Amino acid sequence: MRQIVFNYNAANSGAVIPLNYDNVSVGIGFVCKVTGTVNYTVNHTYDNCMDPAITPTWLPHGTSNMIAATSTQESNFVIPVAGMQVVINSGDGSVQLVVLQQGII
Repeated sequence: MRQIVFNYNAANSGAVIPLNYDNVSVGIGFVCKVTGTVNYTVNHTYDNCMDPAITPTWLPHGTSNMIAATSTQESNFVIPVAGMQVVINSGDGSVQLVVLQQGII
């Protein structure tokens, strides 16, 4: 299992977290832990976010609790996605993204 931890704030909003979409077992669980006052949205892409020649198309997460969220929230991906990001919409707080990805890396 692969764990990724990344701290988002206004300065690095939208930083890309690449995921292993080649796993046989796709299960990806994540939690966004809020500190302070912040409004954030979790996005994902199917595009190769590691290729600088490609501009990824970002889509908001499919569950409403991850769009314009203001508190600690958890969710998952049950289909393969190439990458994810947290975008800080407003506020001066921060979001710690903790991702657990199932399978062999």
